[in-house]
Amino acid sequence: MLTYETHSDASPEQVWELMARPEHWHRWARHLRPLRFGAGEVSSGEIGIVLVLGVPVVARIGAVEPGVSWNWHTGIMRVDHRVDADGPGSRITISVHGARPVLAGARTLYEPLLRRALERLARLAEPGT
Repeated sequence: MLTYETHSDASPEQVWELMARPEHWHRWARHLRPLRFGAGEVSSGEIGIVLVLGVPVVARIGAVEPGVSWNWHTGIMRVDHRVDADGPGSRITISVHGARPVLAGARTLYEPLLRRALERLARLAEPGT
């Protein structure tokens, strides 16, 4: 498992609004473009298509704990998204799960994108941004 975290001065509710709605993903995760996902917050069992670096990927939303966490499965990996209260702000965590070769590739290719996406999400969720 690979885990990435950052802190935001935004409340967990403000982070969740961006993190759990496909229409906002491209604002903070510029490597993603939802092609076909439902409107509103992600929901367990939902299946959609997202462009990841221009490559169409089928993703299935797994567990959802509204306001706290959700994950998706892409066939070769699972990506967990979580927001927790952290003092007056929040802690945002993304974890990638998969077989060793998948994680090795994710560390090399996907890690820089995830780190930038987390920082962008933290900043965009802050009031006045």
